[in-house]
Amino acid sequence: MGFNISYLATRLSAAELASNYRLKLGPLDPELPSVAKPFIAELSNGWTIWWSEEPDSFQLNKINPHLACKQGQHCYVVSVAEFCMHSNVTKYTPISKRWSVSHRGDGPDPEHLKITGKPPKIFAKIRDEAFERQRNQIFDAVKVDAVPDELKAIAERTGGSVKPLGSGPVDHVFDIPMLLGRHFFDFIYGQGPEKGTILRCFEVLDNTSADPSKLSFWRRIFGR
Repeated sequence: MGFNISYLATRLSAAELASNYRLKLGPLDPELPSVAKPFIAELSNGWTIWWSEEPDSFQLNKINPHLACKQGQHCYVVSVAEFCMHSNVTKYTPISKRWSVSHRGDGPDPEHLKITGKPPKIFAKIRDEAFERQRNQIFDAVKVDAVPDELKAIAERTGGSVKPLGSGPVDHVFDIPMLLGRHFFDFIYGQGPEKGTILRCFEVLDNTSADPSKLSFWRRIFGR
């Protein structure tokens, strides 16, 4: 199944996020909880990560991401859906959506990218490196032992690889949105923060009150 999650990176503290979105936080935890649970982690680099165990949790039709922007600053939202190879990163300011980069890897174009707005200059470098890795793959056509030496030499010279029959290509373009996000806030899914970089972490709890006016966390925040 892989990862099917999303996360929001902001300069707000966990307490400020909880106040803006009326969240109920669990007790202070020095380490990240299970990635199967929503949490908020304050990092030593000044960024705070709000993690959801579902993709697209922070889209505009589910939440107001502008509330996560500290005055005069911005936030980033990343969505990862490995089950269908969809990925996205979006930058928001307190009043607008500035740009986004999305990839859909389940279609006919392995290099599909949808770009809105004007992404930062570093995007071109990250994109070109991912395209090069994507194009340098040699896969599926034949068994490795049957590949001509000339073809193996081309693969080695270009930094590509020859994969066994039945294996598919790696979707390097899928990683572009997450790599672009990591450039700005130094966090990426699938790789835990280095030891000592988490200042404070809190699990985001459901509100289990029987009062119907007090909906659960996910229904209140994400409309579920």
